[in-house]
Amino acid sequence: MSDHQSRPPILSPDQVLVLGRILEIQFKEPDSYPCPVQRIAEACEFAPPSPELGSLERSEINQAITKLIRQGLLSVDQDSVEFSYRHKVCEALHLGPAQRALITAFMLNGAQTLEELLENTHPLYPFQDYQHIAETLKSLQQEREYPLVAQTPRSADKKIRYVHCLLPHEFVDETLPEIDVATTEELRILEPHNRLDDLENRVAELEAMIDKLSNTDT
Repeated sequence: MSDHQSRPPILSPDQVLVLGRILEIQFKEPDSYPCPVQRIAEACEFAPPSPELGSLERSEINQAITKLIRQGLLSVDQDSVEFSYRHKVCEALHLGPAQRALITAFMLNGAQTLEELLENTHPLYPFQDYQHIAETLKSLQQEREYPLVAQTPRSADKKIRYVHCLLPHEFVDETLPEIDVATTEELRILEPHNRLDDLENRVAELEAMIDKLSNTDT
């Protein structure tokens, strides 16, 4: 645990959407990063899957950008012809690439299971399996003075879900179980899916080899 970690900021839903979209653009459209305001506005016209977020007007985007700059989470790119913005999430929250991908997925999709996280982070980072996701979640909770993720209370479907702590969730408190304990049960359930994925990949590789050999013979 770092001695220099400070308490992470609590953000408004508007700030989460703007920051999440900027992170997403960096992953998916590197040519558009740093992000001009127009590109951010286009991305924020559409509400993401997270039920806590909605689409934003330009004035709301500008207000969110101003607040994020004041909190040290965005900076203005001085090399651009027009105003463009870079996120400073990794520096401010001490995130590595895998952790950044999870935080981005949480910002845009809300609370998620391990299975949903593996699917939603696919374009953002090459997580190997559910265990890799669980270990990264653990690094965002237990190995920090101020956790960035938490387990949500069990829902009606009894699935285990996780959420980021940058919004003022009323259930995020010190009584929540540690993530590595919480994920043990879910990992046992999901393990057969991991093995099935491995088998499917191996079958696909063998089929490709057979097809290549057949073409060589002809």
